[in-house]
Amino acid sequence: MLFDFFGTLVEYNSSRREQGYHATHALARRLGVEIAYQPFPDRWEDTFTSLDRRNAIDHREYSMAEGVSCLLESVLDRPATSIEIDEVVASRLDEWNRRPLPAGHRGVPRRVGERLPARCADEHARGPVVPDHLTAMGVMASLDAVVTSVELGWRKPHPSTYRAALAALGTTAADTVFVGDTRDTRDADDDGPRGVGMPAFLIDTGGVHDIDESHRLTNVVDLSARLARTNGPGR
Repeated sequence: MLFDFFGTLVEYNSSRREQGYHATHALARRLGVEIAYQPFPDRWEDTFTSLDRRNAIDHREYSMAEGVSCLLESVLDRPATSIEIDEVVASRLDEWNRRPLPAGHRGVPRRVGERLPARCADEHARGPVVPDHLTAMGVMASLDAVVTSVELGWRKPHPSTYRAALAALGTTAADTVFVGDTRDTRDADDDGPRGVGMPAFLIDTGGVHDIDESHRLTNVVDLSARLARTNGPGR
């Protein structure tokens, strides 16, 4: 069983402008950034969206440090040092890890694990944010592996991301299920895993995507009951 992370196991607002940057902005001010708070999330959004668009062409991944380096270069009148970049990255990840975790999702990997022994969380997060979130949720011990695209250098739907997760679990695509929540397109969390031979369950609350109803979920909490009605991960 492979789980997407952001939006599937934890709630996620894709708008970086709304995520909260007060501590990181205060640090940036100490480093010499002179812009007020409100433009700071806008600058962050613009910088990382630009990198997302660049990497969407071939699905290469970039690190948080690369994004922060570009951001600081745009708001300082001098190059940022590696120490400053690391400080801003650490501050941002600390803010991320303070986000509330959905209590109803905490037991899902454990409940699924009673039926399917292989579990993995997979997402394009940067740095320790995914392991830290999983530890805070109390489910890290229920997972056999955590695979992040920043470690691989590729993001979903590049086939290597799914294959790396399968290799980490020592399993095959046909014997594994992928669970994700792609909102705007289904490339990463439905077409991508199916492209390498994995059945996929997609959280699609509004019925936006044209998928088999037996593989559509309202949220990840529905997964255990859905699997209980099937004869195996591929059905």
